Amino acid sequence: MITMVNKAFYGTLALLFYAGGTVAAAAPQIELNDIRYPHSNEPIHANSHFSQQQLHQSLQKSGNPIDRPAAFDVELYQLDIAVDPHFGTISGTVTLDLKLAPGAEIIQLDAVDMAIGTVALDGTETAAFYDGEVLSVALASPAQGGELVQLAIDYEARQPQNLRITGPDATDPERMIAAYTYTQPLGSRYWFPCLDRPSDKALAEIRIEVPEGFNALSNGNMIERRRSITGEVFAYRMDQPVAPYLMSLAIGQYEIYNIGSYQGKPLYVWTPE
Repeated sequence: MITMVNKAFYGTLALLFYAGGTVAAAAPQIELNDIRYPHSNEPIHANSHFSQQQLHQSLQKSGNPIDRPAAFDVELYQLDIAVDPHFGTISGTVTLDLKLAPGAEIIQLDAVDMAIGTVALDGTETAAFYDGEVLSVALASPAQGGELVQLAIDYEARQPQNLRITGPDATDPERMIAAYTYTQPLGSRYWFPCLDRPSDKALAEIRIEVPEGFNALSNGNMIERRRSITGEVFAYRMDQPVAPYLMSLAIGQYEIYNIGSYQGKPLYVWTPE
């Protein structure tokens, strides 16, 4: 497992971690189709099989995201995203493995000020409704309880609130360009669709594509590092469930130093160039 000591000080980010080996695996190219922006007051797909009135009633009851009833449990998050640290954009796909509660009719996820693309339930494109804060997907029929479903969402977050961007300015012309998330205790909903509450813990796998010359850190074991057409891909896996706010990104032009090992794991320091 990667253990990070994260200290931000006047735009400088230093990280200490140890990691296991990597494996070779191909990641799909990220494409966004059928983008819809928030506050349209229309379903994302016209073939919606649930009424806007039903959804508005549900959303009006939602209130604070922590208080909104959730008729499901997230078992696994899989993020396959591209991050541009220059402009602060995140785009790609989040796939969630969900266990439904008895009587579940609507899946509602927190997603603030995003562009939502194709939404697929168990591999089939499905209708969804998005009001700029909550993404809602209706099930064909009420759940019996215990069913496992997979929901995949193409999305883009442009300069999300909890993605911090640093770079050269008048006070420090040499400051490294970097981007990192800061979401405790709530805030992951600004950079990926999720059930944003500390009580809902899930496994996570995060694959990040960054431009040439940048490196990317996240939680868990590094399972992949490879070149891409436009930069480099880093992938990490958490084998213990974590709350969404603990899922994090740290992207920058780091120098990587091997300083030995700990309990058989190589020990590295990532530091600004």
